[in-house]
Amino acid sequence: MVGQLVTIKAKVVAKSPAQQVTSYSGHLSLVEAQVIDYTGCIEVVLWEEFQNNVEQEKGYIFNNLRLKKNCYSIEIYLNTAKGNKTTITPTEPFQAPLAIAVSMYESNTPTRQAEIFLI
Repeated sequence: MVGQLVTIKAKVVAKSPAQQVTSYSGHLSLVEAQVIDYTGCIEVVLWEEFQNNVEQEKGYIFNNLRLKKNCYSIEIYLNTAKGNKTTITPTEPFQAPLAIAVSMYESNTPTRQAEIFLI
């Protein structure tokens, strides 16, 4: 359900450069990371102090990420929670095969989505 807090174990497969955004509380910085496990991949938005807590190709337990839905594209993603609720802990690599990730920098065309669902 959108808005709930979730915990996942995932491997970071891509990480964007830091981006500056302006909100009602001032200027903030964020990084978008694509994470993957054996069931699939999802984007995680890492705000402020969480940006440097992850490295590409490493596994982590992400505790208390907020499940969000983009109101324009209807995509589901995860977001670090406000109020220091989120924790990120390094973990051992997965032993099971992981899903195949689609680059977060490629467009999501219907053809690309069909390829993901058929795997």
